[in-house]
Amino acid sequence: MAGTLIYCDVQKEEWKLDTLGDLCESSPVAQCAVFVNTGGKVDWLADKMRGVGHAVSTMHEGMDQNSRDVAMAEFRAGASSVLVASDQLAPGGNDDQQVVSIVVNYDLPTRPENYLHRVGHSGRPVNFVTTQDVRILSDIQTLPNVVVQEFTSNVADLF
Repeated sequence: MAGTLIYCDVQKEEWKLDTLGDLCESSPVAQCAVFVNTGGKVDWLADKMRGVGHAVSTMHEGMDQNSRDVAMAEFRAGASSVLVASDQLAPGGNDDQQVVSIVVNYDLPTRPENYLHRVGHSGRPVNFVTTQDVRILSDIQTLPNVVVQEFTSNVADLF
């Protein structure tokens, strides 16, 4: 994967949820994958998104294989518009990447190489960056053919 890493400077962790809500409400994207770094955060974020009316599937390391398969099948079939997943269970393969129009790194991955696995060949990756994420962003920028660019307009303008 080569390309531009677009990031939104959300500054604080607590502002990520509102930014994601703005993105989901204003984008014409049919389906998106949202990545976080832990299973607990997968469940927390999915609950928050369901609470405001989004159809959400989840995948994380605490789920058994059957539950993960069901979640992915629902997402592929369009029963949910958002898949919230942890690093360990990032969807892979061309079929999954074709389903996803946008990848949101709600949390930047803790290992730069996981960035490439998360975004694959999918649509437009958007990365939420807090002031604590600057070092991780710098590490990702060292990956071959990755150019980092801050998005300074309204998130909806990405589309």
